[in-house]
Amino acid sequence: MALLRVVMIAVLLAAAGCGGSGDATDVRALASWAATTDMVAAAWTQHEVPRRYSLRAVGRARQALTERGRHLDALPAAARARVGEALQRLDRAVAELAEAIERGDRTGAVPIRARLQAEARTLGEVAAGLEARS
Repeated sequence: MALLRVVMIAVLLAAAGCGGSGDATDVRALASWAATTDMVAAAWTQHEVPRRYSLRAVGRARQALTERGRHLDALPAAARARVGEALQRLDRAVAELAEAIERGDRTGAVPIRARLQAEARTLGEVAAGLEARS
């Protein structure tokens, strides 16, 4: 149950953190959603959260990633390219996670977590680079 509380808090924080605007803020929000999705995956694979909640949280994350991904035009070209590539990989990973949850395939969801974590790190690095330039 403690993990469930942590996941719920993470989803709320990710949603709350998505209100700002600005290069680094937007990219940080994307990284936050990637990390939140990883936490949902961890909780689901460990039988800590129900399927319905997991699907809802993953669906919300995918929606937020899509919405945030539309607002990256102001990024410098190199950062925009790196974020765009990360978002494509992240979208595939989130879609595959949703499919694994639908199938009840907890084992299949485990390797997806590594991909979610990698994209969260990539996006965090881009955000840090943008912050350093400010």
